Amino acid sequence: MKKAISTAGFNCETEAAAKQIKELGAQNAEISFKTFYEYRPEFSKRLAPEIAGLNVVSVRTFAPNFEYQLFSPSRRVRGDGFYWLDQLMRSMQLLGATRYVLQGAPFGGELTPERVLETLREVMSFCARYGVSVCLENDGVSAPRFYGRLKEICPEISFSLNLSKARLSGYPAQMFAAEMGSAISQICTTEGATTANLPECEFLIFCGNY
Repeated sequence: MKKAISTAGFNCETEAAAKQIKELGAQNAEISFKTFYEYRPEFSKRLAPEIAGLNVVSVRTFAPNFEYQLFSPSRRVRGDGFYWLDQLMRSMQLLGATRYVLQGAPFGGELTPERVLETLREVMSFCARYGVSVCLENDGVSAPRFYGRLKEICPEISFSLNLSKARLSGYPAQMFAAEMGSAISQICTTEGATTANLPECEFLIFCGNY
């Protein structure tokens, strides 16, 4: 597996964290945008030349900012969500990033795989227009079987296995890995977490401590 460092693990502004990752000599990074200000293309237009040469392998956001809205039953609320998703996609193009880590809604409860499938495919299609693939991350609430069922009804899906969120869910990471299988494209780990008995995937991303 190739290794990358996420700006999520730094206690500073996103641009400062990205520059620190480059200064450390890392080749790959994940950018974790925190605010609406950072989702705008203007922010990435300024950031891109400052981290030139650093391979941005994936981008994630602070999920409650707009990702929850994508799964809303309200047309207007969904429209707000897709507005910010469009801004984010334009920003990712400026950074040369092609993988979007979608954390989605805390599915659980009444949101079954079948009920979120239409929206998930809509998001995937939307992002594909910008040359970006969607990588769905476990949410810290849903059981492993939720993701196994999604894989069955949406074979084209890919996953980000977040070990911290797996721990929060109360299920072993290995159970998520078994359900996600070969659809895992990246694993997000933190200090002290173990990747033993987990499958190989494209990227292992160090996300610091949560």
